[in-house]
Amino acid sequence: MNSLMKEVSITWKSILFREFKIEYILGFNFEMDRSNYLLIMPGGLRRPIQNKDYLSLYSKRFVILSLIYPLTGDLKLIAGSINYILDPEGIKKVNIIGSSSGGIMVQAFSALYPNTVNKPIISNTGTRRDTYKFTKKMKRIYRIMKILLKFLVNSILKRNFHRLFDSLRKKGFEYHEIIDMMVVKKKLGKKEMICHFKSLIQFQTDPDFDKVNLREFQDKLLVITAENDKGTGETSINDLLNIYPNAKHYHFQEGGHFPMIGSPEEYEKVVANFLL
Repeated sequence: MNSLMKEVSITWKSILFREFKIEYILGFNFEMDRSNYLLIMPGGLRRPIQNKDYLSLYSKRFVILSLIYPLTGDLKLIAGSINYILDPEGIKKVNIIGSSSGGIMVQAFSALYPNTVNKPIISNTGTRRDTYKFTKKMKRIYRIMKILLKFLVNSILKRNFHRLFDSLRKKGFEYHEIIDMMVVKKKLGKKEMICHFKSLIQFQTDPDFDKVNLREFQDKLLVITAENDKGTGETSINDLLNIYPNAKHYHFQEGGHFPMIGSPEEYEKVVANFLL
């Protein structure tokens, strides 16, 4: 399926990985150099955001590659599926970026496949924590999600996503509609949220994602944070800067949890200056 969004050509592809059908997109600007790939790790939506402004932000300088995560909470399996789609595209080494829980996926992927990653960028996200209290909280949410009725989970996730987008003022309303439509079309719901929290727990508990392994790639890492980030919080920002003391850091004065939407020109410049 091909479509044109501003100057961005989007092509959907699919490939079998184990028992999962992995669907992913390639997006590019017709006038650009198609040798620079940027792998975008989806966040809590677990799939690429097909918003013309969002995609145009990255396609000015890069060929976009992103995917729908397989319906599993196994973080290593998801990382494996991401690595698997690179080969048919002839990609040996790639820049990667992820925001929110997509930033967790960037960290996990970089730890598992360090030779595949050129430069990683994590934005408005958290990282591995020492405190058992945080992991205990994630496990409690996971158990609650499993027993709640579907309509209650749908109501909770819509409210939480809307809260994050509210800081974008008028721009946020378009994203409210995207969230609501995904829930209506059953592309986002209880199963996806259960997988989401299961993978977050694995990131906190699996020894392959301990601080020693994560710090292996910090010298080529960019950490992006922003003021008034309701989805991350000051504690998570401090955790990031503590675990990656050698990483480059850029802080946005506005934009909340989504500076790439609130301050797109500044965000695009920061990403391009780091990667190119």
